Amino acid sequence: MIRSTGRSQRKIPDAADSPELIVQKQNQSAILRQCLTQLSPAHREIIDLVYYHEKSIAEVAEIIDAPRNTVKTRMFHAPQTGRGPARCARF
Repeated sequence: MIRSTGRSQRKIPDAADSPELIVQKQNQSAILRQCLTQLSPAHREIIDLVYYHEKSIAEVAEIIDAPRNTVKTRMFHAPQTGRGPARCARF
C-alpha cells in the first residue's frame, strides 16, 4: 500500500510491498490519473469528491448544488465518457 504524506504529495511505499508491487502500483496510479484527466469537469468533480474525499452521494449533491440522482448518474456514466484507451474502463 502507498500512503500519502499529505501536503507534499510524495508517496511513501509501504515496507510490506515488494519492489515489483510498488512499480505496479505506480503504473496503475499513472494510468488512473491519465484516465481522470479525460473525463469532463462535471464527471471528474463527482469522482474526486466520492472516491478521493470520501463524500457521500448526499454530501456531493449538496456541495455541487445538484439533485442526488444527478450525482448518481454522473458516477455511473463517468467511465463511459472517457475518450481514452480501453484500459481506463478497468478502473
